[in-house]
Amino acid sequence: MKRFALIILTKIIYFFYLSPIFAMQYGHDHHPISMAMGNATTCISSPYLGTDIASMALHTASSLQVYAQNKATLPQLGLYNIAMVYSNKYVNVGIKGFFHGFGAYNEFSVQASFGHFFKPYIAIALQAEYNGLYQSPKEGYLHSGCVSLGMQVFPFKNMRVGFSVCNVSFSAFTTETANIRLPVIFRLGMGYHIAQKVLLTAEVHKAIDQPFAYSVGIDYQVIKLLAIRTGLYICEDLTPSLGIGFTFHRFCLDVGVQYHFSTGLNTAIGLIYQWNE
Repeated sequence: MKRFALIILTKIIYFFYLSPIFAMQYGHDHHPISMAMGNATTCISSPYLGTDIASMALHTASSLQVYAQNKATLPQLGLYNIAMVYSNKYVNVGIKGFFHGFGAYNEFSVQASFGHFFKPYIAIALQAEYNGLYQSPKEGYLHSGCVSLGMQVFPFKNMRVGFSVCNVSFSAFTTETANIRLPVIFRLGMGYHIAQKVLLTAEVHKAIDQPFAYSVGIDYQVIKLLAIRTGLYICEDLTPSLGIGFTFHRFCLDVGVQYHFSTGLNTAIGLIYQWNE
Protein backbone atom coordinates (compact mmCIF):
# COMPACT_ATOMS: atom_id res chain seq x y z
CA MET A 1 0.00 0.00 0.00
CA LYS A 2 2.80 2.40 0.88
CA ARG A 3 4.56 1.58 -2.39
CA PHE A 4 1.36 2.28 -4.35
CA ALA A 5 0.92 5.62 -2.58
CA LEU A 6 4.56 6.53 -3.34
CA ILE A 7 4.06 5.76 -7.04
CA ILE A 8 0.94 7.95 -7.21
CA LEU A 9 2.73 10.79 -5.39
CA THR A 10 5.67 10.55 -7.79
CA LYS A 11 3.33 10.73 -10.80
CA ILE A 12 1.61 13.83 -9.41
CA ILE A 13 4.94 15.59 -8.73
CA TYR A 14 6.17 14.70 -12.21
CA PHE A 15 3.09 16.06 -13.98
CA PHE A 16 2.89 19.26 -11.96
CA TYR A 17 6.56 20.20 -11.68
CA LEU A 18 8.90 18.17 -13.87
CA SER A 19 7.22 18.40 -17.26
CA PRO A 20 6.99 22.06 -18.21
CA ILE A 21 6.99 21.66 -21.99
CA PHE A 22 3.64 21.34 -23.71
CA ALA A 23 2.04 21.62 -27.14
CA MET A 24 1.28 25.23 -27.94
CA GLN A 25 -2.30 25.38 -29.24
CA TYR A 26 -4.07 22.52 -27.50
CA GLY A 27 -6.92 23.92 -25.40
CA HIS A 28 -6.61 27.37 -27.00
CA ASP A 29 -8.46 26.95 -30.32
CA HIS A 30 -10.90 29.81 -29.67
CA HIS A 31 -13.58 30.26 -32.31
CA PRO A 32 -14.70 33.81 -33.26
CA ILE A 33 -17.49 34.04 -30.64
CA SER A 34 -15.17 32.95 -27.84
CA MET A 35 -12.37 35.23 -28.99
CA ALA A 36 -14.70 38.25 -29.26
CA MET A 37 -15.90 37.69 -25.67
CA GLY A 38 -12.44 37.68 -24.10
CA ASN A 39 -11.82 33.94 -24.66
CA ALA A 40 -15.05 33.03 -22.88
CA THR A 41 -15.57 29.27 -22.89
CA THR A 42 -17.62 27.84 -20.04
CA CYS A 43 -20.87 29.86 -20.11
CA ILE A 44 -21.69 30.60 -23.73
CA SER A 45 -24.16 28.94 -26.08
CA SER A 46 -22.08 28.75 -29.22
CA PRO A 47 -22.94 26.73 -32.34
CA TYR A 48 -19.19 26.08 -32.86
CA LEU A 49 -17.23 23.07 -31.65
CA GLY A 50 -14.38 24.60 -29.68
CA THR A 51 -12.86 24.98 -26.25
CA ASP A 52 -16.35 25.65 -24.83
CA ILE A 53 -16.93 21.91 -24.52
CA ALA A 54 -20.33 21.88 -22.76
CA SER A 55 -22.07 24.22 -25.20
CA MET A 56 -22.25 21.44 -27.81
CA ALA A 57 -24.74 19.67 -25.53
CA LEU A 58 -27.05 22.67 -26.03
CA HIS A 59 -27.03 22.54 -29.83
CA THR A 60 -30.54 22.28 -31.27
CA ALA A 61 -29.49 22.02 -34.92
CA SER A 62 -27.08 19.87 -36.88
CA SER A 63 -24.34 21.84 -38.59
CA LEU A 64 -21.28 21.89 -40.81
CA GLN A 65 -18.73 24.51 -39.76
CA VAL A 66 -15.32 25.91 -40.55
CA TYR A 67 -13.34 28.52 -38.69
CA ALA A 68 -9.81 29.86 -38.73
CA GLN A 69 -7.76 31.63 -36.07
CA ASN A 70 -4.61 33.67 -36.56
CA LYS A 71 -2.19 35.27 -34.10
CA ALA A 72 -0.06 38.36 -34.69
CA THR A 73 -1.16 38.34 -38.38
CA LEU A 74 1.48 35.67 -39.15
CA PRO A 75 0.49 32.83 -41.53
CA GLN A 76 2.74 30.47 -39.54
CA LEU A 77 0.53 31.00 -36.47
CA GLY A 78 -2.70 30.06 -38.22
CA LEU A 79 -5.09 27.45 -36.83
CA TYR A 80 -7.71 25.86 -39.07
CA ASN A 81 -10.79 23.90 -38.00
CA ILE A 82 -13.49 21.90 -39.74
CA ALA A 83 -16.30 20.23 -37.82
CA MET A 84 -19.73 18.65 -38.06
CA VAL A 85 -22.41 18.28 -35.39
CA TYR A 86 -25.35 15.89 -35.46
CA SER A 87 -28.05 17.04 -33.03
CA ASN A 88 -30.89 14.83 -31.81
CA LYS A 89 -32.99 14.36 -28.66
CA TYR A 90 -30.80 11.57 -27.30
CA VAL A 91 -27.18 12.72 -27.61
CA ASN A 92 -25.44 15.38 -29.68
CA VAL A 93 -22.41 14.06 -31.57
CA GLY A 94 -19.62 16.20 -32.94
CA ILE A 95 -16.53 15.45 -35.02
CA LYS A 96 -13.77 18.01 -35.46
CA GLY A 97 -10.27 18.29 -36.85
CA PHE A 98 -7.79 21.12 -36.52
CA PHE A 99 -4.33 21.89 -37.82
CA HIS A 100 -1.87 24.50 -36.56
CA GLY A 101 1.59 25.52 -37.72
CA PHE A 102 3.81 25.11 -40.75
CA GLY A 103 6.47 22.71 -42.11
CA ALA A 104 9.08 22.94 -39.34
CA TYR A 105 6.52 22.89 -36.54
CA ASN A 106 2.90 21.82 -36.61
CA GLU A 107 0.30 19.97 -34.60
CA PHE A 108 -3.08 18.46 -35.33
CA SER A 109 -6.03 17.03 -33.45
CA VAL A 110 -9.01 14.85 -34.33
CA GLN A 111 -11.82 15.08 -31.79
CA ALA A 112 -15.13 13.33 -31.12
CA SER A 113 -17.60 14.99 -28.74
CA PHE A 114 -20.74 13.65 -27.08
CA GLY A 115 -23.16 15.84 -25.14
CA HIS A 116 -26.64 15.83 -23.64
CA PHE A 117 -28.82 18.48 -22.01
CA PHE A 118 -30.62 17.08 -18.95
CA LYS A 119 -33.33 19.72 -19.09
CA PRO A 120 -33.67 22.14 -17.48
CA TYR A 121 -30.64 22.06 -15.17
CA ILE A 122 -27.47 20.39 -16.48
CA ALA A 123 -25.66 20.14 -19.83
CA ILE A 124 -22.70 17.74 -19.96
CA ALA A 125 -20.26 16.94 -22.75
CA LEU A 126 -17.29 14.59 -23.07
CA GLN A 127 -14.57 15.01 -25.68
CA ALA A 128 -12.14 12.28 -26.78
CA GLU A 129 -9.12 13.41 -28.81
CA TYR A 130 -6.25 12.04 -30.85
CA ASN A 131 -3.39 14.52 -31.08
CA GLY A 132 -0.22 14.70 -33.15
CA LEU A 133 2.83 16.93 -32.71
CA TYR A 134 5.64 17.22 -35.26
CA GLN A 135 8.86 16.86 -33.27
CA SER A 136 11.70 16.66 -35.81
CA PRO A 137 12.61 15.09 -39.18
CA LYS A 138 14.17 12.19 -37.26
CA GLU A 139 11.35 11.53 -34.80
CA GLY A 140 8.49 12.63 -37.05
CA TYR A 141 5.12 12.95 -35.37
CA LEU A 142 4.45 12.18 -31.73
CA HIS A 143 0.98 10.89 -30.88
CA SER A 144 -1.23 10.95 -27.80
CA GLY A 145 -4.88 10.52 -26.88
CA CYS A 146 -6.68 12.48 -24.18
CA VAL A 147 -10.10 13.22 -22.71
CA SER A 148 -11.72 16.56 -21.81
CA LEU A 149 -14.92 17.30 -19.90
CA GLY A 150 -17.31 20.25 -19.64
CA MET A 151 -20.64 21.07 -18.02
CA GLN A 152 -23.07 23.93 -17.61
CA VAL A 153 -25.53 24.18 -14.73
CA PHE A 154 -28.64 26.40 -14.73
CA PRO A 155 -29.46 26.96 -11.01
CA PHE A 156 -31.74 29.97 -11.50
CA LYS A 157 -33.63 31.67 -14.28
CA ASN A 158 -31.26 33.61 -16.59
CA MET A 159 -28.16 32.30 -14.78
CA ARG A 160 -25.67 29.62 -15.73
CA VAL A 161 -22.48 28.28 -14.13
CA GLY A 162 -19.89 26.49 -16.25
CA PHE A 163 -16.89 24.27 -15.56
CA SER A 164 -14.46 22.46 -17.85
CA VAL A 165 -11.19 20.56 -17.75
CA CYS A 166 -9.06 20.23 -20.87
CA ASN A 167 -6.97 17.05 -20.73
CA VAL A 168 -8.57 15.60 -17.61
CA SER A 169 -6.60 12.43 -18.43
CA PHE A 170 -3.24 14.26 -17.94
CA SER A 171 -1.99 12.88 -21.25
CA ALA A 172 1.45 13.60 -22.69
CA PHE A 173 3.68 12.95 -25.70
CA THR A 174 6.63 10.72 -24.84
CA THR A 175 10.04 10.88 -26.53
CA GLU A 176 13.44 9.36 -25.82
CA THR A 177 14.61 12.54 -24.10
CA ALA A 178 11.51 14.35 -22.83
CA ASN A 179 7.89 14.17 -21.82
CA ILE A 180 5.84 16.81 -23.64
CA ARG A 181 2.64 17.24 -21.69
CA LEU A 182 -0.55 18.50 -23.25
CA PRO A 183 -1.84 21.47 -21.23
CA VAL A 184 -4.16 20.68 -18.34
CA ILE A 185 -6.53 23.65 -18.12
CA PHE A 186 -9.24 24.24 -15.52
CA ARG A 187 -11.95 26.80 -16.28
CA LEU A 188 -14.80 28.06 -14.08
CA GLY A 189 -17.28 30.77 -15.04
CA MET A 190 -20.70 32.31 -14.63
CA GLY A 191 -23.11 33.81 -17.16
CA TYR A 192 -26.20 35.94 -16.74
CA HIS A 193 -28.86 36.82 -19.32
CA ILE A 194 -30.55 40.22 -19.31
CA ALA A 195 -33.90 40.33 -21.12
CA GLN A 196 -32.78 37.35 -23.28
CA LYS A 197 -30.81 39.73 -25.52
CA VAL A 198 -27.66 40.32 -23.48
CA LEU A 199 -25.33 37.66 -22.03
CA LEU A 200 -22.72 38.72 -19.47
CA THR A 201 -19.90 36.28 -18.68
CA ALA A 202 -17.02 36.17 -16.20
CA GLU A 203 -14.46 33.35 -15.97
CA VAL A 204 -11.24 32.28 -14.34
CA HIS A 205 -8.76 30.00 -16.16
CA LYS A 206 -5.85 28.06 -14.65
CA ALA A 207 -3.41 25.91 -16.58
CA ILE A 208 -0.88 23.87 -14.68
CA ASP A 209 2.52 25.63 -14.64
CA GLN A 210 0.86 28.84 -15.88
CA PRO A 211 -0.52 31.92 -14.05
CA PHE A 212 -4.20 32.52 -13.46
CA ALA A 213 -6.11 34.18 -16.29
CA TYR A 214 -9.45 35.99 -16.23
CA SER A 215 -11.99 36.95 -18.84
CA VAL A 216 -15.19 38.99 -19.04
CA GLY A 217 -17.47 39.20 -22.05
CA ILE A 218 -20.72 40.60 -23.41
CA ASP A 219 -22.90 39.21 -26.19
CA TYR A 220 -25.67 41.56 -27.34
CA GLN A 221 -28.25 40.18 -29.76
CA VAL A 222 -29.27 43.44 -31.44
CA ILE A 223 -31.80 41.80 -33.74
CA LYS A 224 -32.28 38.22 -34.91
CA LEU A 225 -29.83 38.78 -37.77
CA LEU A 226 -27.11 40.65 -35.85
CA ALA A 227 -25.04 40.16 -32.67
CA ILE A 228 -22.31 42.41 -31.28
CA ARG A 229 -19.72 41.11 -28.82
CA THR A 230 -16.90 42.51 -26.75
CA GLY A 231 -14.67 41.29 -23.93
CA LEU A 232 -11.42 41.49 -22.03
CA TYR A 233 -8.85 38.75 -21.37
CA ILE A 234 -6.44 39.29 -18.47
CA CYS A 235 -3.28 37.21 -18.08
CA GLU A 236 -0.32 39.37 -17.04
CA ASP A 237 -1.41 41.74 -19.85
CA LEU A 238 -4.81 43.14 -20.85
CA THR A 239 -6.18 41.90 -24.16
CA PRO A 240 -9.37 43.68 -25.31
CA SER A 241 -11.58 42.06 -27.94
CA LEU A 242 -14.47 42.82 -30.24
CA GLY A 243 -16.64 40.85 -32.64
CA ILE A 244 -19.76 40.68 -34.73
CA GLY A 245 -22.06 37.89 -35.88
CA PHE A 246 -24.58 37.64 -38.73
CA THR A 247 -27.34 35.03 -39.04
CA PHE A 248 -29.22 34.61 -42.32
CA HIS A 249 -31.59 31.66 -42.64
CA ARG A 250 -29.36 28.59 -42.18
CA PHE A 251 -26.03 30.43 -42.34
CA CYS A 252 -24.01 32.08 -39.56
CA LEU A 253 -20.94 34.24 -40.13
CA ASP A 254 -18.86 35.37 -37.14
CA VAL A 255 -15.73 37.50 -36.78
CA GLY A 256 -13.66 38.06 -33.64
CA VAL A 257 -10.66 40.35 -33.10
CA GLN A 258 -8.26 40.71 -30.16
CA TYR A 259 -5.48 43.21 -29.67
CA HIS A 260 -2.50 42.14 -27.58
CA PHE A 261 -0.30 45.11 -26.70
CA SER A 262 2.90 43.06 -27.11
CA THR A 263 2.24 40.81 -30.09
CA GLY A 264 -0.44 42.72 -31.98
CA LEU A 265 -3.66 41.59 -33.62
CA ASN A 266 -5.33 38.18 -33.24
CA THR A 267 -8.27 37.34 -35.50
CA ALA A 268 -10.82 34.57 -35.99
CA ILE A 269 -13.52 34.04 -38.60
CA GLY A 270 -16.09 31.27 -38.86
CA LEU A 271 -18.91 30.10 -41.13
CA ILE A 272 -21.68 27.66 -40.20
CA TYR A 273 -24.45 25.95 -42.16
CA GLN A 274 -27.24 24.53 -39.97
CA TRP A 275 -30.17 22.20 -40.63
CA ASN A 276 -32.81 20.11 -38.81
CA GLU A 277 -33.39 22.66 -36.06
